[in-house]
Amino acid sequence: MTKKPIISGLLMISLFLIILNACNTRGPQIPEWLEGTWTTEDTIGLAAESWEKINSTYMSGEGLFITADGRSVIEVLNIFIQDGILYYTALVPNQNEGLEIIFMDNHLNPDSLVFKNPKHDYPKQIVYHKIDKEMINVYLFGDNKKADKVISLKKADE
Repeated sequence: MTKKPIISGLLMISLFLIILNACNTRGPQIPEWLEGTWTTEDTIGLAAESWEKINSTYMSGEGLFITADGRSVIEVLNIFIQDGILYYTALVPNQNEGLEIIFMDNHLNPDSLVFKNPKHDYPKQIVYHKIDKEMINVYLFGDNKKADKVISLKKADE
């Protein structure tokens, strides 16, 4: 038995472990695919979410209604990375004593975001799922394992 095959094998295993470690240390990323304005028809007009990437660790957004009377912001949204965790915050005027509600994502899938806050009354989980570059679905969960509400949003022409 020669030393050459053993050394080659050890080098291959070492290289595999280095590559595996590099893949696992990527961490959360800001979901650039969410950037832009997304809309759906609602009974009172057009409901929309608008997202803007501010930098590599922060996106700001807003939920709004667009009617014949104008535009109303119904929630202020943020997605950011802090201490290696992806967070989602929602501030809804006249709710939650004026405080932001914070959700965390530990899912780390490039085509979906799974934000959870089991202590919040509703929703306890918000899932953004990219269908393609023109369509996303947003799932809202309460205490059920099945989504209580599904909102299909289409990318608006910018």
